[in-house]
Amino acid sequence: MLGHAIRVGESLLVLFFIACLFTLLGWGGWAIALTALLAALFWFLRPYLWARLEALIEWVFG
Repeated sequence: MLGHAIRVGESLLVLFFIACLFTLLGWGGWAIALTALLAALFWFLRPYLWARLEALIEWVFG
């Protein structure tokens, strides 16, 4: 349960930094919409992305 909470917290932190980046790029009005779109996309692709990340880590570190 704690591990899940930490992963959710890390995800929210990453989304916060992405929103800040969009704002710094001058896309202030679009920052929330783009961040929400990315969050939905990553949430949908999460199982695939985790599988690819695990395969990459296994390949790199043997």
